[in-house]
Parts: sequence; structure tokens; C-alpha cells
Amino acid sequence: MGRIKIRSREKSRYYLKRKIEDFERNQRNENEELENQKRFSQRTQKPTTHNDSDENESGNCLGKIIGIGLVVAAVIWFVFSIAIPLIMINIAVIALFVGFLKKEANKILFPLSIIGSVLIIFDYNIGWSTKTLVNNASFFEGAIPFFYYLNVFAGLVAAYFLIRNWLNKKKPSSENEGEFSKRNMVIIGSLFLIGSLTIGIQKYFDSKNIYIVQSKIFTQPSTPVTNRQSENRRETIEEDHSQLISAPIDNLFKAWTELDLNLDMGQWDANGVQYSKKFEPRRYQDILTGRQSLFSRLKSVEVLNYGISNIRRETNDRVTLNVQYSMNFNFKNGKIVNELNIKEKYILKYTASEYRWVILENYDYID
Repeated sequence: MGRIKIRSREKSRYYLKRKIEDFERNQRNENEELENQKRFSQRTQKPTTHNDSDENESGNCLGKIIGIGLVVAAVIWFVFSIAIPLIMINIAVIALFVGFLKKEANKILFPLSIIGSVLIIFDYNIGWSTKTLVNNASFFEGAIPFFYYLNVFAGLVAAYFLIRNWLNKKKPSSENEGEFSKRNMVIIGSLFLIGSLTIGIQKYFDSKNIYIVQSKIFTQPSTPVTNRQSENRRETIEEDHSQLISAPIDNLFKAWTELDLNLDMGQWDANGVQYSKKFEPRRYQDILTGRQSLFSRLKSVEVLNYGISNIRRETNDRVTLNVQYSMNFNFKNGKIVNELNIKEKYILKYTASEYRWVILENYDYID
């Protein structure tokens, strides 16, 4: 009996030991399998992470290139569209100012200032840098006359110092004479006369510029853009005379639809003035400059309708009337401006020599 018990115990121990060994073996196999799976997953994930980082870097690089390109394009546009025209227009002032700062360069900068003042005279009348500047930055259009007079004055100042320095070098003046010597006063007087003639001639041609464009238009009324009853054209005057009165208004709206600057400006008197709550009063030259800038930026204009009313004869050669219109302005950059039921008032002047009415005053955007 004792031997049987001993054998049964040994068998029990043996089977227990086998179970423990099998369990440990299974655990080791499972652990090895888990380790292999981890290693495999790590191997497969590393290339994906690398590819993602490459794609992110490529996207960031492309974004930087596009951003830099836009900045460079904006800088180039600013330089050639605004900076260079501004410098060319104001070269006389710039050269004079630098000449005062660097006296050793006076011999070059003062003549450059004089050349710049002559250049602005031609530029102002022909439209080189001034036209480029206004077309690209319309808010400069009101400053062009100021630039003109400022640079003409700068050129005259540069001419004075250039002539004075040359004469002093050739024949020095006495120390007691000072800056306002007789010789210097003669120079100042001569340059003042030149400046006055320059400004006077410019003013003359500005005022006469209307007759240049008027010679290109019809003095008879054009076909109206919209249909209106003849009763709207005559209230206190005969029908044929009323048609002459409506001619400048008809021509204005026709000029808008055709973007015809000559036809538009041909309706204005040389002393015509435009008033509005949106801007300061504009005289003929200001109106012309503004129209040039606006027409150059417009792609098309659609006149939806317009009507003339309240025609009143103030004197034999003065008539007032009201106009109401609706128009769509389509700009080249895609912008669209709609003006609906806008009211304005006109004062017309009759020119007997041309047998037609012209615009003396315009009050735009009235309530």
C-alpha cells in the first residue's frame, strides 16, 4: 500500500510538472508571437510616416513658393505702376531736395531738376507717367495738378541756384551785397516771368481744351438711348428748342454707353463746374482728368433709363432742368456698380455762335 501511494504521488507530480512546462511553453510562444507582430507593424508604419512627412514638407514648400510669388508680383506691380511714375513725375522736386543735401552734386542734380520740370509740363499735357499713375491708382488724380505746379516751381528754384552759382564763380559778388543783390534780383525776376508765362499758358490751354473736343461732336441732338414722350422735352418752350436743350443730356448718356470721352466733354462749357456731396467741386480740367481715369477702367456702361423734367428758363441764355437715371457700370477688373434712380440737376448755357446748349453747372446725387 505504501508503494502504491508513493507511485501515485510521483505520477501526480509528473503530470503537474508537465502541465506547468506546457503552460510556460505556450506563454513563451504567445509572447514571441506578440513581439513578432509588433516588429512587423513597426516596419510597415515607418515608411508611411516618412511618406506623410514628405508630403507635408512638399505642401509647405509649395505654399511658401506661391506666397513668395504673390509678394514678388505685388512688389513689381507697385514699383512699375506707382513708384516709378511717382518718381518720374516728381523728379524735379527730388533732385532739388537731394541737391540741397549734397552740395557737391549740385552741378548734376540742379540741371536734372530743371529737366524734370520741363518733363512734367509735357507729361501733364500728353499723359505719360501721369496717365499711368492715375489709371493704376485713381486716388492720385486730384494730386496731379499739385504735382505739376510743385515741380515747375522746383525747376525754377534749381535754375536760380544754378545760374547764381555759375555767375558767382565767374564773377564773385561783394560780401556786402548778400543774397538779394541786384544781379540775383534780375535772375529771380526773369525766372518769375518764365514761371508766370508757363502757368498762364497752361491755364489758357486747359480752358480752351474743351473747344478741341467740341469740334469732334455733333451739335444736333443724338438719338436718345431710351424712349421718352415729347411732352417731357417741352414744358415752357417750343418742341424744336426743347430738343436743342435736351441735346447735351442725350449726348452725355450716349457718351457713357460708347465710352466716348470727346463726346462727353464736348457737352461742357469751358467754365463748367460739377458739384456733388461725394467730392469737392470740379472744374473742367478736373472733370476731364476724372473722366479719363474712369473711362480707362470701364469695360462697358449700360444706361437702363433716364428722363428730363422741370425744364425752366431762368434767362434768355440760361436753363435749369432735372435728370433722373439708372445705369450699370461694368469695370475691367470684374467690379459692377449699379446706380438706380439717381437724381441730378443741370444749369445749361446757350451759345449763340454754335446754336446749341452746353453744361455750365451740374449738381450730382441730389435727393
